[in-house]
Amino acid sequence: MNENVKIAGIYCSVSTEEQSREGFSLGEQQERLKEFCEFKRYTIHKVYIDAGISAKNDKRPAYQEMLNDVKNGKINNNDNLFKL
Repeated sequence: MNENVKIAGIYCSVSTEEQSREGFSLGEQQERLKEFCEFKRYTIHKVYIDAGISAKNDKRPAYQEMLNDVKNGKINNNDNLFKL
């Protein structure tokens, strides 16, 4: 992997359907974080989404997948994991 290329993972989540309708929706989170990555010239490996799952613990499928991708070098810098 070219260390000069910053590869980011984007994590979006909402705990309830109500939050996704009335709060900061998954689509809005993705859009803003993608814009940020574009501004910083980061390559996005993947957008990870957990919808309707409580964040009270780390047993969230997309979150765990993202952590595995970091461990496996698909995302080259933990500072490049973004969540609004």
